[in-house]
Parts: sequence; C-alpha cells; structure tokens
Amino acid sequence: MNATVKYNEEEDFYYLESEIFEQIGWKPGDDILWIENEDGSVTLKKEENNMSYQNDVEKFMSAADQYVGATPHLDENNEAQARLYIDLIDEEFRELCDGFLRRHIGDIADGGADLVWVVQGLFTTLGIDFQQVWDEVRASNMSKVSEGGKIKKRADGKILKPDTYFKPDIDRVLKEQGL
Repeated sequence: MNATVKYNEEEDFYYLESEIFEQIGWKPGDDILWIENEDGSVTLKKEENNMSYQNDVEKFMSAADQYVGATPHLDENNEAQARLYIDLIDEEFRELCDGFLRRHIGDIADGGADLVWVVQGLFTTLGIDFQQVWDEVRASNMSKVSEGGKIKKRADGKILKPDTYFKPDIDRVLKEQGL
C-alpha cells in the first residue's frame, strides 16, 4: 500500500492520515521503522515483536496436554488447572523473594522469569490474551506521564494522577476477546 507522508512545518514533524493506520492495522503505541530507500522514497514498516511469552507457554502447555482456553472464562473446564497455576505463582513468588533476601541475583532472575512463565500459564488457561491486557494497562500507566515527559510524585514517592490519566478498561478488553 502506498500512502503520502505529510509534513507539518509549523510543528516540524511528519505524519500520515489516521485512516491509513486503520487500513493497515497499526495502532497508537506501535513501533514504526523509518527506512530510507535508495531511490529517495521512504518505507514505513511496523516493527513486529516476535517475542511472545504467552505463545511459548502455550506450546509447552499443549505438549503437556494441559488445557488451553480459547476465550476468557473460568469454569469447570479450567478451574482446577487455574488453581494449580495460582499455587505455582505463589511458589515462584516466594522463590523470587527468597533470592532477594539472600541477595542472590541469579535466583532473583530465575524466580522472576519463572513467575512470568506461570502467570502466562494462568492467562493461557483462562483464555486471556495477555498482550491485549498489557497494552491497556500500559496505556493507562503512561497516561500518568505529564506533557514534559515526567511523572509527578508526592514527597513520599506516591505517583500523582494528572488530568490525562485514565483507568484501564480491562472489562472492555476481555469483552473484545470474547468474554
């Protein structure tokens, strides 16, 4: 697809019309690569994140004949396995904390990665697309960043929520996933 890149001289930036983004499936927050071609033209390409923790865990779970949910739900089909993952999350969290208390960076790294693994296992069991939930939570957290690019805090370190802050709409995200 070809599109015209426009330039705003007043504010010194390049942009595309927003309809183009919808047509090609780009959304706010996507990383876009600017590639200058030999003929002087420019190619814009969405940088794909090929790293998917949830896909890795789903492959493992399938190999272990574990339940993999297709849409968000918690019922008799997945409750026992979800309880198992809750227990594993507790176990891995304790191992992470133990590594921290012993100041053992290797155990902290191992416990942290194991914790991410079992959280992904829980989400996969429950049929929740983690990336979509993450994107919503990330957008909400980033709405706390002021126009100057900083987060304002009280003296005790508590982050203040500016007018730009919005609460993540997890219910909407889950409904979009088929809840």
